[in-house]
Amino acid sequence: MKATILDVAAAAGVSVATVSRVINGNYSVKPATADRVRTAAAQLQYVPNIQARELNQQRSSLVGVIVTDLQQESVRGLLTGIEQELRQQKKALLLACSHGLADQEQACIADFSARNVAGILLLCEEPDRER
Repeated sequence: MKATILDVAAAAGVSVATVSRVINGNYSVKPATADRVRTAAAQLQYVPNIQARELNQQRSSLVGVIVTDLQQESVRGLLTGIEQELRQQKKALLLACSHGLADQEQACIADFSARNVAGILLLCEEPDRER
């Protein structure tokens, strides 16, 4: 079973807020306390829940990318570049393929919007086509 922030707090003998401060590094915590939290997190193999953090902060690290055809060499090159840039910005790529269908593109946009993505990129073959 996956360890939670509550488990880490209990193991370290601190509050959930203190664990959050240590994990996020946004407030100073006494070095001895921070060491206890890090030790407990490591022993429990704690992995922060990014979705929970983003929900609490009301922001997303996901960027939706919609392509018309995954087989195109140019698309693969663009995706590689986009993914590398997003990684540097500590963001992640969420990919969808519309197969060149306008209604599918609209469905992808709606799906990405419902997932509260930080942005949406549409890589299409026919930029003059009406959407």
